[in-house]
Amino acid sequence: MTTDMIRKQFYINQEHQIILQKLAKQRGLSESEIVRQAIERESTIQEADVTEDKNTAFDMLIQDALSNPKRPGGAYKFNREEIYQERQARWIREDQE
Repeated sequence: MTTDMIRKQFYINQEHQIILQKLAKQRGLSESEIVRQAIERESTIQEADVTEDKNTAFDMLIQDALSNPKRPGGAYKFNREEIYQERQARWIREDQE
């Protein structure tokens, strides 16, 4: 861990404040050090799980999409010529006004 520190301010509820104070007193550390240790501990636990969770979520999304190919709404179908004609008719009306 580097010695360069960045000041952070965050809010915790009363229950967390009491727990933080007790832990700091029991361990003889500052409340800030307790928070830093918790962040370190959480980051090492999460590193392995994050990639696995992302892959699992993505796999579930793909599996859901493949198992349910017909969803309500369907693809928008249009006729390009009809759209061009409608647009040209609008331009002609605007010019005449």
